[in-house]
Amino acid sequence: MLGMFLVLGMACEDRDEKRANPLLNTEGPCPGHAALKVGQHKDCPILVSQSNILAFNTYANTDLGRTRHYRLVEDVVLSGTNNWEAIGTYRPRAPFMGSFDGDGHSIRNLSIETADSYQGMFGYMDTDAVVEKLALENVNLTGDTYVGGLVGNNHGTVQYSYATGNVNGSSFVGGLVGANSGTVEHSHTADSVITSDTYVGGLVGNNHGTVQYSYATGNINGSWFVGGLVGANSGTVEHSHTAGSVIASGTYVGGLVGYGGYSDSIVANSYSESNVNGGGQNIGGLVGNNSGTVQNSYATGNVSGPSSVGGLVGNNSGTLQNSYATGNVSGTHSVGGLLGHNFEGMVQNSYATGSVTSSDSCVGGLVGYNHSGTVQSSMALGPRVSGTISVGRVAGINFGGTLVNNFAFAGMLNGAGNTQWDNTYANAVSGADRTAEELKTRGGFPSELTSPLWTYEEGSLPGLGHTVPMPDWMANSTP
Repeated sequence: MLGMFLVLGMACEDRDEKRANPLLNTEGPCPGHAALKVGQHKDCPILVSQSNILAFNTYANTDLGRTRHYRLVEDVVLSGTNNWEAIGTYRPRAPFMGSFDGDGHSIRNLSIETADSYQGMFGYMDTDAVVEKLALENVNLTGDTYVGGLVGNNHGTVQYSYATGNVNGSSFVGGLVGANSGTVEHSHTADSVITSDTYVGGLVGNNHGTVQYSYATGNINGSWFVGGLVGANSGTVEHSHTAGSVIASGTYVGGLVGYGGYSDSIVANSYSESNVNGGGQNIGGLVGNNSGTVQNSYATGNVSGPSSVGGLVGNNSGTLQNSYATGNVSGTHSVGGLLGHNFEGMVQNSYATGSVTSSDSCVGGLVGYNHSGTVQSSMALGPRVSGTISVGRVAGINFGGTLVNNFAFAGMLNGAGNTQWDNTYANAVSGADRTAEELKTRGGFPSELTSPLWTYEEGSLPGLGHTVPMPDWMANSTP
């Protein structure tokens, strides 16, 4: 074998004894599992501490070490820069296949500066690998592609863990995980700065697996496929949220998910409080582009960009339902309080309350441009919608689409500063009137917006898990 003693230990005694005996051979027996050696079973992991953290880094990158199980027994502080070698590689294919239990402890100041890909505390994790209950504080990582504060490319499970600090790369970059084909759950990043060109997310750069019960706060910067939580998603994102800012120079930018342009993309029971600014098309408060399903979710941040800009979703060709947006939206073309451009998609049981401003055309309080899509049982409740051409309370323009049973706040102002709108019918681009007094009662809403799925009390707006206060300008409006 290695023929060496590492500063590693065995975790099959009580806590005091483990701390008193930090120097144990990694080839020692595993109590309770006579045929196994220490580290070969999660019940007796190799112990990692301040004194042996670098020895662990070296050993975990050997053929044996990548298969072993580890537990962190105390907080660790690393010194210097470029002080870590990512555990597990893709080329040659040598993934981490064991487990690392942080046991609620932290590793501080982990640093990597390289032009190589697959970077993080763990570079590449296989399907059976598990990292849990670990805090990485003040990370400083720079790599090429597949870069994450904790894992560069994950096919296993990351849970109950978090990272803070700076993560930089060119593509597939996330504050916690660069790319995920496994599970990331009950995890977060906090006050982090994440920078990349494409496929960049506050938590995960690119998700093909499951991200759930997780969140990200901080500043996310990139070009294309940029999201406050996930840059691009072809898996499931649920019960998750973001706060902070998302800024991108290009296309597919969202407060939670930048790009969900796959039929199997699911975003559910999630929300974003991030402000979003994009320099291209498909910019949304929650999702930049959706071809899958967005449901039971909401966004509260302000959103701005040139084209296909929406308070919740920038461009939709999938299903958007039981959701809402409250932020203000500004753009040039195809700008909507909820959705910028609806191309053959479905929008139902949703609403928007933000002000919508455009310097050009196709501007709606709910949907900017409804192109061969369906919008039904939904509401535009913002104070103002302004643009130059094709402006409506519910939809700026409806081209070959279907509008059914939609409503709008009767006090909504147009660009001229008055409430004179054409086509104020439930099945038309400006929707049927709902006064402030009507909106203070359950009868003012389509029944789908006050169903048991929603949290509703008269005098407020429907919410998901909580009520939404009626805005002052609406509550104080005169009929």
